[in-house]
Amino acid sequence: MKKTTVFTLCTVIFGLFLVVGCKKDNPVTTGGEEEDRDFCSYVNEAEIHETTEMVNEFLSNLSNDLSNEEKLQELVTWFNSMPCIFDATRSLNGVGCPLDIAFSFHENETVKDYLLLMDKKDDTLKSIGYERQYAARMVVVSLKEGSINQNFDFINLFDHEVEEIFWINFISEMLPDSMQYIVDLLKTKPYICKSPGYCFAHGVLIEGEICISLNLFDIHNKEFQADWLTTMEDLMLIDPLESRILFFLVPEGQEKEWVLKFKSYEDVVDASLSYYSCIGF
Repeated sequence: MKKTTVFTLCTVIFGLFLVVGCKKDNPVTTGGEEEDRDFCSYVNEAEIHETTEMVNEFLSNLSNDLSNEEKLQELVTWFNSMPCIFDATRSLNGVGCPLDIAFSFHENETVKDYLLLMDKKDDTLKSIGYERQYAARMVVVSLKEGSINQNFDFINLFDHEVEEIFWINFISEMLPDSMQYIVDLLKTKPYICKSPGYCFAHGVLIEGEICISLNLFDIHNKEFQADWLTTMEDLMLIDPLESRILFFLVPEGQEKEWVLKFKSYEDVVDASLSYYSCIGF
Protein backbone atom coordinates (compact mmCIF):
# COMPACT_ATOMS: atom_id res chain seq x y z
CA MET A 1 0.00 0.00 0.00
CA LYS A 2 2.84 2.37 0.86
CA LYS A 3 4.49 1.83 -2.55
CA THR A 4 1.25 2.72 -4.32
CA THR A 5 0.95 5.93 -2.30
CA VAL A 6 4.55 6.90 -3.08
CA PHE A 7 4.06 6.26 -6.81
CA THR A 8 0.96 8.47 -6.75
CA LEU A 9 2.77 11.29 -4.94
CA CYS A 10 5.72 10.93 -7.30
CA THR A 11 3.49 11.42 -10.34
CA VAL A 12 1.75 14.45 -8.81
CA ILE A 13 4.95 16.15 -7.66
CA PHE A 14 6.82 15.75 -10.95
CA GLY A 15 3.67 16.72 -12.84
CA LEU A 16 4.09 20.23 -11.45
CA PHE A 17 7.22 20.62 -13.59
CA LEU A 18 5.32 20.19 -16.83
CA VAL A 19 4.25 23.07 -19.03
CA VAL A 20 2.66 21.81 -22.24
CA GLY A 21 1.94 23.98 -25.21
CA CYS A 22 3.33 25.40 -28.36
CA LYS A 23 3.06 28.21 -30.79
CA LYS A 24 2.31 31.84 -30.82
CA ASP A 25 2.86 33.96 -29.86
CA ASN A 26 -18.88 43.16 -49.51
CA PRO A 27 -19.09 39.65 -50.93
CA VAL A 28 -15.72 38.10 -51.45
CA THR A 29 -14.02 38.72 -54.78
CA THR A 30 -10.95 36.91 -56.02
CA GLY A 31 -8.45 38.25 -58.48
CA GLY A 32 -9.24 35.62 -61.06
CA GLU A 33 -7.06 32.91 -62.54
CA GLU A 34 -3.90 35.05 -62.70
CA GLU A 35 -4.02 35.86 -58.99
CA ASP A 36 -4.83 32.24 -58.16
CA ARG A 37 -1.77 31.08 -60.12
CA ASP A 38 0.42 33.63 -58.38
CA PHE A 39 -0.81 32.52 -54.95
CA CYS A 40 -0.59 28.83 -55.80
CA SER A 41 2.98 29.15 -57.05
CA TYR A 42 3.98 29.65 -53.40
CA VAL A 43 1.83 26.89 -51.90
CA ASN A 44 4.54 24.47 -50.86
CA GLU A 45 6.33 23.92 -47.57
CA ALA A 46 9.37 25.96 -48.54
CA GLU A 47 7.49 29.04 -49.73
CA ILE A 48 4.03 29.05 -48.14
CA HIS A 49 5.00 31.96 -45.86
CA GLU A 50 5.44 34.15 -48.97
CA THR A 51 1.64 34.27 -49.26
CA THR A 52 1.12 35.96 -45.87
CA GLU A 53 1.10 39.46 -47.36
CA MET A 54 -1.30 38.32 -50.09
CA VAL A 55 -3.68 37.16 -47.37
CA ASN A 56 -3.41 40.47 -45.54
CA GLU A 57 -3.97 42.40 -48.77
CA PHE A 58 -7.13 40.36 -49.33
CA LEU A 59 -8.35 41.18 -45.81
CA SER A 60 -7.58 44.89 -46.24
CA ASN A 61 -9.79 45.00 -49.33
CA LEU A 62 -12.85 43.66 -47.49
CA SER A 63 -15.55 46.05 -46.40
CA ASN A 64 -15.07 47.66 -42.99
CA ASP A 65 -18.74 46.92 -42.38
CA LEU A 66 -17.95 43.23 -42.03
CA SER A 67 -17.30 41.80 -38.59
CA ASN A 68 -14.09 39.86 -37.99
CA GLU A 69 -16.13 36.68 -37.97
CA GLU A 70 -17.55 37.52 -41.39
CA LYS A 71 -14.08 38.41 -42.70
CA LEU A 72 -12.77 35.02 -41.55
CA GLN A 73 -15.56 33.29 -43.40
CA GLU A 74 -14.78 35.28 -46.54
CA LEU A 75 -11.15 34.26 -46.16
CA VAL A 76 -12.15 30.60 -45.89
CA THR A 77 -14.22 30.96 -49.06
CA TRP A 78 -11.29 32.60 -50.84
CA PHE A 79 -8.92 29.81 -49.79
CA ASN A 80 -11.36 27.16 -51.00
CA SER A 81 -11.55 28.95 -54.37
CA MET A 82 -7.84 28.33 -54.92
CA PRO A 83 -7.17 25.27 -57.14
CA CYS A 84 -4.12 24.38 -55.02
CA ILE A 85 -5.97 24.30 -51.65
CA PHE A 86 -8.70 22.05 -50.32
CA ASP A 87 -10.68 21.57 -47.10
CA ALA A 88 -10.14 25.10 -45.80
CA THR A 89 -12.21 25.60 -42.66
CA ARG A 90 -12.31 27.55 -39.42
CA SER A 91 -10.06 25.88 -36.85
CA LEU A 92 -12.69 25.28 -34.19
CA ASN A 93 -11.93 21.67 -33.30
CA GLY A 94 -9.14 22.26 -30.80
CA VAL A 95 -6.41 22.50 -33.43
CA GLY A 96 -4.71 25.88 -33.36
CA CYS A 97 -6.34 29.01 -31.93
CA PRO A 98 -9.97 30.11 -32.48
CA LEU A 99 -9.12 32.59 -35.25
CA ASP A 100 -6.88 30.23 -37.21
CA ILE A 101 -7.87 28.58 -40.50
CA ALA A 102 -7.08 24.95 -41.22
CA PHE A 103 -6.44 23.84 -44.81
CA SER A 104 -4.60 21.25 -46.87
CA PHE A 105 -2.59 21.04 -50.07
CA HIS A 106 -0.72 18.39 -52.03
CA GLU A 107 3.04 18.36 -52.41
CA ASN A 108 5.00 15.50 -53.96
CA GLU A 109 1.91 13.26 -53.79
CA THR A 110 1.65 13.88 -50.03
CA VAL A 111 -1.12 15.78 -48.25
CA LYS A 112 0.16 18.67 -46.15
CA ASP A 113 -2.18 19.91 -43.41
CA TYR A 114 -1.52 23.49 -42.35
CA LEU A 115 -2.87 26.33 -40.22
CA LEU A 116 -3.10 29.94 -41.35
CA LEU A 117 -2.29 31.77 -38.11
CA MET A 118 -4.46 34.78 -37.45
CA ASP A 119 -4.18 37.65 -34.98
CA LYS A 120 -6.57 40.42 -33.94
CA LYS A 121 -4.48 43.33 -32.68
CA ASP A 122 -6.36 46.59 -32.05
CA ASP A 123 -9.37 44.78 -33.55
CA THR A 124 -7.58 44.54 -36.91
CA LEU A 125 -7.61 41.03 -38.34
CA LYS A 126 -4.35 39.95 -39.96
CA SER A 127 -2.34 36.86 -40.78
CA ILE A 128 0.92 36.30 -38.92
CA GLY A 129 2.13 33.24 -40.83
CA TYR A 130 1.63 29.51 -41.11
CA GLU A 131 2.21 26.40 -39.02
CA ARG A 132 1.63 22.70 -39.60
CA GLN A 133 -1.53 21.38 -37.97
CA TYR A 134 0.44 18.61 -36.33
CA ALA A 135 4.05 17.55 -35.98
CA ALA A 136 5.36 15.86 -39.09
CA ARG A 137 5.87 12.08 -38.74
CA MET A 138 4.78 11.97 -35.09
CA VAL A 139 2.03 9.73 -33.71
CA VAL A 140 1.31 9.73 -29.98
CA VAL A 141 0.40 6.29 -28.61
CA SER A 142 -0.97 5.66 -25.12
CA LEU A 143 -0.44 2.11 -23.90
CA LYS A 144 -2.35 0.18 -21.26
CA GLU A 145 -0.70 -0.41 -17.90
CA GLY A 146 2.26 -2.69 -18.34
CA SER A 147 5.92 -3.25 -17.62
CA ILE A 148 8.79 -1.58 -19.43
CA ASN A 149 9.52 -4.98 -20.97
CA GLN A 150 6.01 -5.03 -22.42
CA ASN A 151 6.54 -1.49 -23.72
CA PHE A 152 9.72 -2.61 -25.48
CA ASP A 153 7.95 -5.66 -26.94
CA PHE A 154 5.33 -3.35 -28.44
CA ILE A 155 7.95 -0.97 -29.85
CA ASN A 156 9.79 -3.90 -31.42
CA LEU A 157 6.71 -4.92 -33.40
CA PHE A 158 7.38 -2.00 -35.74
CA ASP A 159 10.19 -0.62 -37.84
CA HIS A 160 9.65 2.91 -36.48
CA GLU A 161 11.79 5.25 -34.48
CA VAL A 162 10.48 6.15 -31.03
CA GLU A 163 11.37 9.73 -30.20
CA GLU A 164 10.61 9.15 -26.54
CA ILE A 165 8.67 7.34 -23.87
CA PHE A 166 7.28 10.21 -21.91
CA TRP A 167 7.37 10.73 -18.15
CA ILE A 168 8.15 7.41 -16.49
CA ASN A 169 8.25 7.04 -12.70
CA PHE A 170 10.25 4.53 -10.70
CA ILE A 171 10.97 3.91 -7.03
CA SER A 172 14.50 2.87 -6.08
CA GLU A 173 15.08 0.50 -3.18
CA MET A 174 18.55 1.93 -2.63
CA LEU A 175 19.21 3.95 0.52
CA PRO A 176 17.82 7.53 0.52
CA ASP A 177 21.30 9.08 0.46
CA SER A 178 21.88 7.40 -2.93
CA MET A 179 19.46 9.67 -4.78
CA GLN A 180 22.04 12.07 -6.25
CA TYR A 181 24.23 9.15 -7.28
CA ILE A 182 21.26 7.64 -9.15
CA VAL A 183 20.37 10.89 -10.92
CA ASP A 184 24.00 11.56 -11.89
CA LEU A 185 24.38 8.06 -13.30
CA LEU A 186 21.12 8.32 -15.28
CA LYS A 187 22.32 11.55 -16.86
CA THR A 188 25.28 9.70 -18.38
CA LYS A 189 22.91 7.60 -20.50
CA PRO A 190 22.57 8.78 -24.14
CA TYR A 191 18.92 7.68 -24.18
CA ILE A 192 18.13 9.90 -21.16
CA CYS A 193 20.38 12.86 -22.03
CA LYS A 194 20.53 13.39 -25.79
CA SER A 195 22.58 16.54 -25.18
CA PRO A 196 23.46 18.71 -22.15
CA GLY A 197 20.42 20.87 -22.78
CA TYR A 198 18.09 18.02 -23.69
CA CYS A 199 18.03 15.85 -20.60
CA PHE A 200 15.29 14.71 -18.27
CA ALA A 201 15.97 12.78 -15.08
CA HIS A 202 14.89 14.01 -11.65
CA GLY A 203 14.82 12.56 -8.17
CA VAL A 204 12.87 13.40 -5.03
CA LEU A 205 12.48 11.77 -1.63
CA ILE A 206 8.93 10.82 -0.69
CA GLU A 207 8.32 9.22 2.69
CA GLY A 208 11.97 8.22 2.81
CA GLU A 209 11.98 6.53 -0.61
CA ILE A 210 13.67 7.68 -3.79
CA CYS A 211 11.26 8.59 -6.57
CA ILE A 212 12.82 8.94 -10.02
CA SER A 213 11.08 10.45 -13.05
CA LEU A 214 12.60 10.40 -16.52
CA ASN A 215 12.04 10.21 -20.26
CA LEU A 216 13.59 7.55 -22.49
CA PHE A 217 14.70 8.85 -25.90
CA ASP A 218 15.39 6.84 -29.07
CA ILE A 219 14.43 3.70 -27.20
CA HIS A 220 13.70 1.78 -30.41
CA ASN A 221 17.45 1.13 -30.28
CA LYS A 222 17.71 -2.41 -28.90
CA GLU A 223 21.12 -1.71 -27.34
CA PHE A 224 19.51 1.15 -25.40
CA GLN A 225 16.69 -1.17 -24.33
CA ALA A 226 19.12 -3.79 -23.03
CA ASP A 227 21.20 -1.19 -21.22
CA TRP A 228 18.12 0.28 -19.56
CA LEU A 229 16.97 -3.10 -18.26
CA THR A 230 20.43 -3.69 -16.78
CA THR A 231 20.45 -0.18 -15.29
CA MET A 232 17.10 -0.82 -13.62
CA GLU A 233 18.59 -3.85 -11.91
CA ASP A 234 21.76 -2.01 -10.89
CA LEU A 235 19.81 0.90 -9.39
CA MET A 236 17.15 -1.35 -7.85
CA LEU A 237 14.34 0.44 -9.68
CA ILE A 238 10.81 -0.88 -9.21
CA ASP A 239 8.65 -0.86 -12.34
CA PRO A 240 5.18 0.45 -11.35
CA LEU A 241 3.39 -1.03 -14.40
CA GLU A 242 2.11 2.36 -15.52
CA SER A 243 0.15 3.39 -18.57
CA ARG A 244 2.76 5.09 -20.76
CA ILE A 245 2.86 7.51 -23.66
CA LEU A 246 5.10 6.77 -26.65
CA PHE A 247 5.99 9.20 -29.42
CA PHE A 248 6.45 7.20 -32.62
CA LEU A 249 7.99 8.63 -35.80
CA VAL A 250 6.27 7.18 -38.86
CA PRO A 251 6.83 7.94 -42.58
CA GLU A 252 5.78 11.49 -43.43
CA GLY A 253 2.37 11.61 -45.06
CA GLN A 254 1.30 8.36 -43.34
CA GLU A 255 0.58 9.87 -39.91
CA LYS A 256 -3.22 9.49 -40.14
CA GLU A 257 -2.90 5.97 -41.51
CA TRP A 258 -0.71 4.94 -38.58
CA VAL A 259 -3.08 6.46 -36.04
CA LEU A 260 -5.70 3.98 -37.24
CA LYS A 261 -3.22 1.08 -37.33
CA PHE A 262 -2.02 1.69 -33.77
CA LYS A 263 -5.59 1.90 -32.50
CA SER A 264 -6.23 -1.63 -33.75
CA TYR A 265 -3.76 -3.12 -31.23
CA GLU A 266 -5.16 -4.52 -27.98
CA ASP A 267 -2.43 -2.91 -25.86
CA VAL A 268 -3.25 0.59 -27.16
CA VAL A 269 -5.59 2.86 -25.19
CA ASP A 270 -5.47 5.63 -27.79
CA ALA A 271 -3.41 6.99 -30.68
CA SER A 272 -3.46 10.49 -32.12
CA LEU A 273 -1.58 13.02 -34.16
CA SER A 274 0.62 15.43 -32.22
CA TYR A 275 -1.51 18.53 -32.82
CA TYR A 276 -0.27 22.03 -32.18
CA SER A 277 -2.42 23.63 -29.51
CA CYS A 278 -3.25 27.20 -28.59
CA ILE A 279 -2.00 28.79 -25.37
CA GLY A 280 -2.44 32.27 -24.07
CA PHE A 281 -5.28 33.14 -26.46
